Amino acid sequence: MDDPEVPYLKTSAYEWTARAFEMLEAGTLTAAVFATDGIVSTRVEGPCPRCTHHLGDRQTASAVSSLLPDERGLGDATATGNVVQIDVTCACGEPHAGAPEATQSCGVSFRIELEVDGTA
Repeated sequence: MDDPEVPYLKTSAYEWTARAFEMLEAGTLTAAVFATDGIVSTRVEGPCPRCTHHLGDRQTASAVSSLLPDERGLGDATATGNVVQIDVTCACGEPHAGAPEATQSCGVSFRIELEVDGTA
């Protein structure tokens, strides 16, 4: 299923965010967000929407913004309410024609939005 012929192209065109959303709905790409003790982390796994090679992306989206219990929050990691936006760049680990030296990625970046479950 992987397409080794996809050349490197540094792009963040909306079509890749739309494709990632379709893949999330179909269950071929998975994404999760976790909030524990004021720390928000994310995980995205599955095929890259552009090259279809497997990618795994883990990020820490935020940290405690205050040590006071009533003022803990997600800071800049949320767009609205309990939604986290994750910017993912392909890091499939596979070579792509035209990629910069030592780069193993097709070059695509896309955005995923997820609801935070739990207490942040």
